Amino acid sequence: MYQSKSLLISLAAFIILITTLMTCYNEFSSICSPYKNDNLALFLILFSIPTSFSALVAYFVGAESFSSWAKFAKYYLPVAAILIFLAPSTAGIISFDKLIMWWLAGIFFVMSLLIIFDIKK
Repeated sequence: MYQSKSLLISLAAFIILITTLMTCYNEFSSICSPYKNDNLALFLILFSIPTSFSALVAYFVGAESFSSWAKFAKYYLPVAAILIFLAPSTAGIISFDKLIMWWLAGIFFVMSLLIIFDIKK
């Protein structure tokens, strides 16, 4: 049962990634022009990649690991989204809100791998 959920989550995250890339970063027209939906597109891209990969890895490791990861993701992703949308937006090459997105996505990916592979100190 967990394997079908894992594949479904992985597929859904991959579809979100492809759809975001096709609608926001194609060569003809873009609905995500700079400073107009760019943060939403970056959020979807940065979190769909580790979600898809983590769910796919969880497919192979077992039901207990998948259950632990799913509980973690269920609470982490909404909190991360709230933190990102509450972060002050600044202009520039490296803005504060984009930096927070990268850090939160990186933390999510590392924590997901630690949970899935049950790595303890």
